[in-house]
Amino acid sequence: MKLSAALAQLLFITLYSTAARTPPSDKRTDCKTAFRCAHRVTNLENYCDKTLKHAAHRLETNSKAVDKLLSGASGAADDMAIALAPLLATATTKLQNQLTAAQTASGEILMQLQHFSAMRAQYYAISNLSTTTTAPATIVGDGTDYATSAVTGPTWKAITPAECDGLDAEDRAEVTAATLSKKQGLAESALYYHGQLACYANNPNSPCTAAAASDKIGVKITVDEAYPGNDDTALAGGNFKRFGENKVVTGKITPDIIDNNTTSLAAAASTLENLQDLTKIASYKQDALFQRLVAIINFGVPPDSKLTGDLERQVKSAIDTTYGKTDNEFQDKIWKPLDAQDSNYYSSSGVKSDKIKSLTSAEQMAGAIAWGPINKSRDKQSMSTGNLAKKKDLSTVCKNHGTRDDCKGEKGCEFYEAKTPNCFPKPSESKKEKKEEKDAKSDSKCTGKEQKECTDGCKWEENKCKDSSFLVNKNFSLVTVSFMTVVTFKNSKDFFSN
Repeated sequence: MKLSAALAQLLFITLYSTAARTPPSDKRTDCKTAFRCAHRVTNLENYCDKTLKHAAHRLETNSKAVDKLLSGASGAADDMAIALAPLLATATTKLQNQLTAAQTASGEILMQLQHFSAMRAQYYAISNLSTTTTAPATIVGDGTDYATSAVTGPTWKAITPAECDGLDAEDRAEVTAATLSKKQGLAESALYYHGQLACYANNPNSPCTAAAASDKIGVKITVDEAYPGNDDTALAGGNFKRFGENKVVTGKITPDIIDNNTTSLAAAASTLENLQDLTKIASYKQDALFQRLVAIINFGVPPDSKLTGDLERQVKSAIDTTYGKTDNEFQDKIWKPLDAQDSNYYSSSGVKSDKIKSLTSAEQMAGAIAWGPINKSRDKQSMSTGNLAKKKDLSTVCKNHGTRDDCKGEKGCEFYEAKTPNCFPKPSESKKEKKEEKDAKSDSKCTGKEQKECTDGCKWEENKCKDSSFLVNKNFSLVTVSFMTVVTFKNSKDFFSN
């Protein structure tokens, strides 16, 4: 298998992992009131928000790292490009996997955020609805009955922010992965409402005997998040008797539902919190794809070779040597040289050149990534003999560039402000081209000879004396001729050695 095919095959290897969703076994202490439960839910919401922002920042950083590797590899010298190849292939694969996993995990967290927001609203509603009468509503007897008595309205317990005091350390605790590994101790969102009735003389502890002026019938009303407990003693005893006990569940948020939501949140959050930092060497050293690419490029092994024994040790040694053992060494060997590397790039205002670390916009980075492949393709075209005749005169090409950046972006051109034209062929390039053209167009020694004199490397063809040399008649450049000579010599050495 060719190296390029092997790299392409390995580039698209994807690794998947599924987070286990085990219901939590440990439990936090229960929150005592609806308000305190609401405070815990608020902490959960803050944790979700922080986790999403952290993941977005990590993905942005990793995306920039991949862009930097792409732009660097496209314009780097051969040694640097070879060193960057395993990093680029591995980082690209990892980033794609991260984006896929993050999309799923973020969707789960956003859904749980909706649940938590609804829970928080219900807890606060319960806190604001929980109240009771501090003085009962009463009617007073007149010696015969209660029919003519006016009803005295009850006094309600005021709902004030002071009632939300009492947060303990567990309520205030910042949510972490360890926190999410436990049941949250959140209460069911429910309200209890009931009334109490009594007949008493002067005070609730004195049973009434008749409809005397001192005898009263009192009613208490309670709406509260707490279960009211057992009934009071009988009405005849003078104490209040509970009636109409009811329970209202708001939103049907039960402990089982809360635990299930927490488990789902923990799995999604773990995915986002463990996105690898692609600027760190630890993200690559133990990666199977990265190790295999290093083995292929450095030792020429087949892609399906097992990395064991001596080969495994050689690969690890090569990684340490090329990329470093620590993050600081990784910075010195890869990222700092990459930042300092000059890079040409296409822009809306023409061809520009700058250090890679200065390419901060999407347009600049895209232009730098495009520059390498396009210009390598142009170089191949300019080197082919079929395009030599079609190639424009370099002086004309340079002359058409009016700015310094455009001129410097053109291969073989040089810029000097005081000269006219200020963009012109580099002297070495110009002389080389002229020499090649001269060699290619050299007149043959056979030209003009009569048929009887057309000998010694000449031949008579089409009523003319022509040079019989294949190379001269084909007008190959000196570079091409030299190359063919070297190849011929090498093959002849191999031939004679057999």
